[in-house]
Amino acid sequence: MALYDDMLKGMNGSGAGLVTGVGALLLAPVLLPAMGRVIRPVARLVLESGIVLYRETGETIADLVSEARAELEAQEPAKDAPERSLP
Repeated sequence: MALYDDMLKGMNGSGAGLVTGVGALLLAPVLLPAMGRVIRPVARLVLESGIVLYRETGETIADLVSEARAELEAQEPAKDAPERSLP
């Protein structure tokens, strides 16, 4: 009984919290599917946008990496060529 008394004490004994919880529990089977029908297309759009952004960003990053590698290779002396000593 102490647990029940503690639940009611927080709402000045009105039991509004308990009633709200029971109401939410009873309405959940009706509200959740309706919310799912609304949220699902939005979630799909967000995921599709993320995939497109990933593809575009991936290509850009690959291009940047290729350019950086080419610049590094151009800056490095040829590894196969023998080193020349100054006379």
